[in-house]
Amino acid sequence: MSNSNDLVFKNEELNFKFNFRVAAIIVNNDEYLIQKTDGNDYYSLIGGHVQFGESTEETIIREINEEIGITISPKDIKLIESK
Repeated sequence: MSNSNDLVFKNEELNFKFNFRVAAIIVNNDEYLIQKTDGNDYYSLIGGHVQFGESTEETIIREINEEIGITISPKDIKLIESK
């Protein structure tokens, strides 16, 4: 669910919109957690919009707690980034 604090970049002239989002790949005993939202025909990773002033790490911790009720700490996270 988006709100007014989400980082969204729009360019009306170019008809362009970018939503800054994060997602978690959660693995336990070689099994991957994915979710299916009611009303959708597809599965997705746990994640969501980065809010203004939030780091990507803070966002994924918040989203995991909001979506599946698990509290994790920063030490539980391994960041994957492109170079």
